[in-house]
Amino acid sequence: MKAAPSPSPHLTVEDLAARWHCTRFTISKKYRALGLRPITVGKRLLFPISQIEEAERRSMIGEAA
Repeated sequence: MKAAPSPSPHLTVEDLAARWHCTRFTISKKYRALGLRPITVGKRLLFPISQIEEAERRSMIGEAA
């Protein structure tokens, strides 16, 4: 029996857009202002989940990036 693959520690632009209920375009235009520093793999941007959770925490308490 195969073990289930472990979840990725990163989200793609599409994954993040789905998580935040917005468009890929919105993520692509605003990620820097949110303090996210993605990893570039080819032409893909991968956002570390730890950075996403930190940005979400800051937005909930009203802190700037």
